[in-house]
Amino acid sequence: MALDKFKQVQDDKVLDAKNKAEHGLAKFAHLNKVVDFVNVKAYADNAAAVAAGLKVGDLYHTAGDVKVVTA
Repeated sequence: MALDKFKQVQDDKVLDAKNKAEHGLAKFAHLNKVVDFVNVKAYADNAAAVAAGLKVGDLYHTAGDVKVVTA
């Protein structure tokens, strides 16, 4: 199961009132880069991801659940 892309549905008046450097707003384009990366391939578990060459800290998914490779 692949993740869906993010879409903005309304304005955020709190963030709009602040300087962008103050809140470090993650743009949907940035989040969608992660979605694209994670959607590339699913692995059964951490061992399968490591066997496929992923390194500690890499992202992968199992049936839509985003996970991080551990040792």
